[in-house]
Amino acid sequence: MALLTVRAAAERLGVGYSTFKRWVHSGRVRTTQTEGGHHRVSDAEIERLLARQPGTQKTLPPAAP
Repeated sequence: MALLTVRAAAERLGVGYSTFKRWVHSGRVRTTQTEGGHHRVSDAEIERLLARQPGTQKTLPPAAP
């Protein structure tokens, strides 16, 4: 399971970083926290969010190498 930074997750969803951070802090997005308190987002969570957005693609683009 790949974990993305909040910035990378926001980019994959096509939303702004600050918007995505608001979603994280409001509980709309499920994250894992590192020991340092940073949030990480799983690919499965990105898929869940994409499925909830009307008119968006239902699969993730290929991950960058």
